[in-house]
Amino acid sequence: MTEIPDEGSKGLVALPAGIAVPDDVLWQEVDGQVVLLEMNKGHYFALDPIGSRIWLTLLDYPVLAGAVEQLMSIFDVDERTLRTDLADLLDQMTRTKLLCVTV
Repeated sequence: MTEIPDEGSKGLVALPAGIAVPDDVLWQEVDGQVVLLEMNKGHYFALDPIGSRIWLTLLDYPVLAGAVEQLMSIFDVDERTLRTDLADLLDQMTRTKLLCVTV
């Protein structure tokens, strides 16, 4: 897996190079929230407004270097916190088959 560098001495969390939504995941934005359906197991997920904004940004910027830059301009957060939180979210979403990492 290709990863975004951890920025050397900054000690930032490394992220995968990119993401993709699997074909068996359906999603829709409803009243400012994103709802997702993983069709293989029938799992339903609803993202709060912040998670929804992150989801939409990831779709617009599937190469994560661009997503990180864009999310930094949207949210008032330092890069270390953003990358750590994004890594946790990506881990949850890949484990539940909502996203897959790309190289």
